[in-house]
Amino acid sequence: MPGLYSDGNGLYLQITAGTSNTEDEYVTKSWIFRYAVGSGRDKRERKMGLGPYPLVTLAKAREMAIACSLQRLRGIDPLEQRESEKRTIEVKALKTIVFEKAAEQYIASHRAGWKSDVHRKQWENSLKAHAYPVLGKLDLRDIDTGMIVRVLEPIWTSKTETASRVRGRIENILDWGKVNGYRDGENPARWDGHLDYLLPKRSKVHKEKHHPALPHAQMPRFMADLRSRTGASAKCLEFVILTVARTAEATEAKWREIDMPGKKWTVPPERMKGEREHDVMLSDAAITVLDHQKKIQSSDWVFPGAREGEPLSETAMRELIKQMNAERKKAGLPRWIDPKQGGRDVVPHGFRSSFKDWSSECTNFRSEIAEAALAHKEADKVKAAYGRTTFDQKRRELLAAWADYCGGNADDDKVVRPKFGAPNG
Repeated sequence: MPGLYSDGNGLYLQITAGTSNTEDEYVTKSWIFRYAVGSGRDKRERKMGLGPYPLVTLAKAREMAIACSLQRLRGIDPLEQRESEKRTIEVKALKTIVFEKAAEQYIASHRAGWKSDVHRKQWENSLKAHAYPVLGKLDLRDIDTGMIVRVLEPIWTSKTETASRVRGRIENILDWGKVNGYRDGENPARWDGHLDYLLPKRSKVHKEKHHPALPHAQMPRFMADLRSRTGASAKCLEFVILTVARTAEATEAKWREIDMPGKKWTVPPERMKGEREHDVMLSDAAITVLDHQKKIQSSDWVFPGAREGEPLSETAMRELIKQMNAERKKAGLPRWIDPKQGGRDVVPHGFRSSFKDWSSECTNFRSEIAEAALAHKEADKVKAAYGRTTFDQKRRELLAAWADYCGGNADDDKVVRPKFGAPNG
């Protein structure tokens, strides 16, 4: 007989009879949980379907009814709770994104705050080479620890520095995904208390490689060779040496950063490794380079690149050194190399080491003045908190002495020169 049949605890079996379009009679049976919400005049009855019989057995229907009754005891409306959970599932189904697309969106939203376009390319290239083959087409929600390890293990011991950066980039992308509702739970790419139990520490597998640097005794001869050449690459490399700047700081230098009368170059924080504005004291030799560039100025870039509107490429100076070495080898002259690193060709960044060695061995200037000229952060936090002087005048004197040394007698580099700077300068 059609109707509602109580089983207790709000559980009912609803039997419905009817006639189909083909005039065939049918009977359906389904489980209903009945309960009341509100009180007094606002009290109203609600019915919640639990599924058809016999697909949902009596035992299962009783289990579901008890679960609903317990929700009522906690003041929860079972029907509203189910609808809320359904909406959450639907929203999650709409909120999906694969790792590669998430990475592209992360890079696009952060590129404005990065130091240079080179930084963006490093992100893209490293992810394309190592992360995308494993994670690229996976939904962000499905990425787990095992998949992260699959990305990192092949390169963790052979390319430790690259692997560490890739791990950090994956972690950032997954955190971005969580904030944007694309995934839940802990980040499987985090290191502390997680991957550090699965992979050896970087210090155990990675030996730090220094940039090949020219012995400072050879700097006068190198500078003479360099100054015999023309072009933006040669001028920029000379400027890098004289200012002991990092490559990207110089290649992307703009004229508005240069104070010619004050002989000062202010590098903005977004181009500094330490993300703090840095004043470079310009020697007369560095001003001479800028005077040359000013005469041929064609844009706001101090050292314009081959492509119109773009700065000099960071690789241009490396290529110049390779060209210089090729010419010297052809002429039977010794190449510009770092003898401590197996005779590798020197690189622009290595001249910072040449400067530091020269400052330590050939001058009386204190070490912290050279460190300030190199824009190195003080490792000791206590010293950093109290030592706030930037040694402007001392740095000016030190860089002037460095310029004099580099521009010295190219045939006299083995002669012991008097130390630059006053004692304890």
